[in-house]
Amino acid sequence: MNNITKKILQLVYVPSPVYAASAFLSQIPIYRNSIKLNFFIEVLIFLPLITYLLFELYNEVSRHLEKTLKERMDILFVISITYFLAGMGIHFTGNEINNFLNNSVEIAYLYDEIIGHIVTYSGFLGVIIILSIAQILSPSENKISKKEEEILILTGIIFGIFASIAAIEGQAPYFGYLIAPLLSILFLIIIKKNKLLVHQLPTLVFVMTSMISLFISTIVYWIIFQGFPQPSSYL
Repeated sequence: MNNITKKILQLVYVPSPVYAASAFLSQIPIYRNSIKLNFFIEVLIFLPLITYLLFELYNEVSRHLEKTLKERMDILFVISITYFLAGMGIHFTGNEINNFLNNSVEIAYLYDEIIGHIVTYSGFLGVIIILSIAQILSPSENKISKKEEEILILTGIIFGIFASIAAIEGQAPYFGYLIAPLLSILFLIIIKKNKLLVHQLPTLVFVMTSMISLFISTIVYWIIFQGFPQPSSYL
């Protein structure tokens, strides 16, 4: 199996049980009934793990880039990761405060539901774009098999569905109905214009499938619920 394919699968599936565990343990208090166990799981395990896996994927995708170009891409990647982690930190902290105050303080709600999510998604979007550009500039030496392509497509569909739910929960559905299709069209144009082989672009197979799935899932959600109410409001 192509090394990039392996890194993508690790990125999507390895952190999933950790995040699922944090959701199930979200009601277990560990400090004065205000800070829950899931806060520490997400901050001390989930975030370091996903950051490590993102760097692993980036290093694999970008390792054949020209030295000067790679140094510049490295800086942009670190900046994007910084935004992603800062946004998650703002969200996690704001969420704990907001829940403790029962949504009674506007500034806590703002940091939890608006600022934290926007900064997080912006950083992650930067990571996706940089990974995609690195892959375009440095196509994989080993072509992915038909089976690998199918696995990447399935993984992208699953990731896109969950990304749609996350974006809507974070009150940023425009990532699904606007940014996702624009990115897909842009990458498709670049691939066609440069006559690149999809079998040498495993990252783009995953990213474009994810973006299409994110777009479709967001539209379907809008049709079903006649808008974008937060999924948590139905739990």
